[in-house]
Amino acid sequence: MKFLFRADATQISGVGHIFRCLSLARALRDSGAETCFVVLDLPDYLASLLTQDGHTLKYLPEQVRDNPLADAAATLAGESSLTACILDHYHLGTDWEHYVQSQVDVLALDGAHALKLQTYTADTMTLNCNKPGFVIEDPESIWSG
Repeated sequence: MKFLFRADATQISGVGHIFRCLSLARALRDSGAETCFVVLDLPDYLASLLTQDGHTLKYLPEQVRDNPLADAAATLAGESSLTACILDHYHLGTDWEHYVQSQVDVLALDGAHALKLQTYTADTMTLNCNKPGFVIEDPESIWSG
């Protein structure tokens, strides 16, 4: 199994997106899955955290900025045998999700309390889950809980 995580962070915003993804990525990795974070923006300290934690990083080229379809194509470029792509990003939108979904299942993290299985049909499902693996369990982390 291989999962891509598409999220970005800067020094002033987006860190919560990375940490929500990291919690899920750790659970998947511990279950034997490969995990890769696909990023356009990521501070060095977060890049180090992700790689030291055993996740692969893939940096997108600057040319995809503000172009969701180019971002989607670059996200999937060179990837095969993906299980799903997990999105935690407020600026990519439905064009990005539809493009990626045409090739692999898309799971969208929507706020701190929901994981939506994106299908764009009446059977879209939202899960509210506080089970281990879906929360940051390090009591010393500012993101704990």
